[in-house]
Amino acid sequence: MGKFAMIVLAVLFIAGIPAEAVEEPDALTYLMMTAEQTDVAIDGWNVVMKEKIEKEEAQSLLEQVKNRHQVSIIEEENIVKYKIVGVNHQVRFEVIFHFPKEPLAKHEVIAALSGKGWNEAIEKQYQSVKGRLDRTLFTGEKKTFSWMELRSDGIMKKVPLHGHWTNLFNLQHVTKHYDKTANKTFTYGFTPHIKETINIDKIPINLQLVTEEDETGFQKVTIGTPILIHEY
Repeated sequence: MGKFAMIVLAVLFIAGIPAEAVEEPDALTYLMMTAEQTDVAIDGWNVVMKEKIEKEEAQSLLEQVKNRHQVSIIEEENIVKYKIVGVNHQVRFEVIFHFPKEPLAKHEVIAALSGKGWNEAIEKQYQSVKGRLDRTLFTGEKKTFSWMELRSDGIMKKVPLHGHWTNLFNLQHVTKHYDKTANKTFTYGFTPHIKETINIDKIPINLQLVTEEDETGFQKVTIGTPILIHEY
């Protein structure tokens, strides 16, 4: 059992609250809790939830959303997208429905949340928006991708960056790749603290780190789970 889990259980015992009544933090919250143990600035964060659904269910969900939000339509060669954009204080969210033109293809609902920086107020807003979207749009079959973008300060420049993060996340099955052209290092691994997992060559992976250094020596770190995605 990890140190964080032991602390939570101790608090619950003192408070007289059953441990099973409190959920563990989700992936983004865990990433942020880990980042707060370091001297880094949080530039931004994203969470994307995706689920394949039947056409009838997609149509029903879209009609419900249309009653409360303005919907924009984007037509492409093989797909029609219906998009809703909103902001809740410091949390931006998008809901996107993919209606493929192929009659037998599965439809897809996507919810994307994003923000700049992180503090207690933003965390509460994030949990509120995410919970509402989760209850309204998804079942337990959804896939969730979370990532954050960080910048190191002068102190962190002296720390072996990948070893530092590998230890913080207790990474296992670690593989690394350096892209000389882009001057970026890619690291993949598995941490027992995150539930969402994919398998690559039968090896579980649920964390990806990308680090790069600018001309001044300051480092940018992007950390995602289970992998980084940039299009949705």
